[in-house]
Amino acid sequence: MDIYKQAVEIAKEEGKWHKHPTKSRKKQEIQLIKAVERFWQSDKPDEDIKINVCVVYDKKKKEYFVFLTTDTDKTAKQIIKTYELRPEIEEDYRQIKVFWELEDFKSIKYNFIVFHIVMLLIEYMYFQLYKNTEEG
Repeated sequence: MDIYKQAVEIAKEEGKWHKHPTKSRKKQEIQLIKAVERFWQSDKPDEDIKINVCVVYDKKKKEYFVFLTTDTDKTAKQIIKTYELRPEIEEDYRQIKVFWELEDFKSIKYNFIVFHIVMLLIEYMYFQLYKNTEEG
């Protein structure tokens, strides 16, 4: 059985559902399942990575979503909040890659590369400052 199915089955059995932390997702519930790595042990159990899972149940669509983390100190709400940052992080990465000309840089000299990266980071910092103003 894969980790998705196992996590959903455990969540159904435990039934400790909580409200979704995002107000726009009122029809969803979340539940934290701790230490799911116990179901999949390797030949070296001492080296296995600890995994917690947040199961999200959408009551309207009757669907389950599973989010994994190796940070075992996080609550279900913290896991969801972290995953909600992902689209913004991906968009920032896309902007850096496409609009800040990191792909087209051709120099192989170390000083030019460092200078280019430092200038891009300074530009990005100013862009973020502008974006956080009322005009931006």
